[in-house]
Parts: sequence; structure tokens; C-alpha cells
Amino acid sequence: MRTWAEWDDAVPGFVEIDLVGHEGGNSRGEFCFTLDITDIATGWTETRSVRNKAQKWVFAAIKDATAAFPFPILGLDSDYAEENAKPRDRAVGHVLRGTGILSSA
Repeated sequence: MRTWAEWDDAVPGFVEIDLVGHEGGNSRGEFCFTLDITDIATGWTETRSVRNKAQKWVFAAIKDATAAFPFPILGLDSDYAEENAKPRDRAVGHVLRGTGILSSA
């Protein structure tokens, strides 16, 4: 998914996000995740622990991690694969803009 911006790998602020599960090969039950956010142009990376995949925890981790970047976040890219991703991408972009995670610049 790419949200809201013309993508430019040479400009700081375009980031890739990955959510990595630490289930040890058994995805049943509760286990933690690591959220990795990496800027493509600079390589700046922020990581956060996430309690589970609930939107509440993931968005909180994204907001916290992106606030640590020394430049505004202009675009997000995720390998998130799901049917009907376009409407979900628009919704995610809207929520991220509303929380101040994505810059309007």
C-alpha cells in the first residue's frame, strides 16, 4: 500500500512500514510484534514493540515512531496484502492525516 503522495525515494519522508510477529512458529494466541519504520532516502529507522495487531496498538506505535523522525512523514508504503486494499488505504491515510502522522506538505 502507498498512501497519499507522489512517491520520491530521493526525498526524506517516504517510509516503509513492516509489522513483524514474534510467535515462534505458532500464530495461535497472543504474542507481540515489532513495528519497523524506515525512511527510504536516509535509512533512518524507528522500531516499536506492539502488543498485538489491534488498530489501537499499531496506530499508537506508528504515531510514536513517526514523531521521532527529524523530518515530516510524506508517504507510507507497506507490504500489507489484503483484498479491497484501496478503500482501506484511503481510510488509513485519512486516519494518519487526522492524527498528524502524515504531513500535508
